[in-house]
Amino acid sequence: MTPQTFVQRVLCVHGRKEITSDHELVVFYENPRDPLINEALRKACERINRRELRRNSRKLRFAVESSPAKRDRFD
Repeated sequence: MTPQTFVQRVLCVHGRKEITSDHELVVFYENPRDPLINEALRKACERINRRELRRNSRKLRFAVESSPAKRDRFD
């Protein structure tokens, strides 16, 4: 996958951001129709998290999770 293709496909990914006094968590929601981008995004998050980035005094973390609608379904 080219960097351009990765960026184009990631820009469509939904997610959320959680901020506390000492942490900032950016969560991307999986797209069940695009397992290739899910895996690439997971690897990118791992690489970024290894850098232990900070914004102001907060530690930045990135993660990929299943979407809330999928998690909250009852079988």
